[in-house]
Amino acid sequence: MLSALIRGVLLLVLALAIVTAWGVAVTANVAHAYQLAGSSPWAHLFAAASAASDVFKAAAAFGFFYAISRYKWGAVAACAVVWVITTGWSVKSLVGFSSTLVTETQLIKSESLKTSQATRESIEKELFSS
Repeated sequence: MLSALIRGVLLLVLALAIVTAWGVAVTANVAHAYQLAGSSPWAHLFAAASAASDVFKAAAAFGFFYAISRYKWGAVAACAVVWVITTGWSVKSLVGFSSTLVTETQLIKSESLKTSQATRESIEKELFSS
């Protein structure tokens, strides 16, 4: 009885971890799609396609194992192709979104450093000019 309860709790924790990781991936992919689209009128379409890509990635993984259990080799191959393509898009989105965030952070720090140096120079000028 206890082992079934522990197994159930572990499966619940695993399911929550998978859903959380999927949610983070969807969020990053949609944000990257908006970054790619910019102010394009197609921005919402790109974001929706990116989210659909994550849905297809999850469905392809389940379909892959289901098709293996039913010995449907054509379906296994189709699911594998869909999974590889959608995972490739996710990796591209991950790299693009991360690099954009790093670049923006560096720009913000650079501007902050310039501002603080200018402020320090103006304070020193005021103090030592008298």
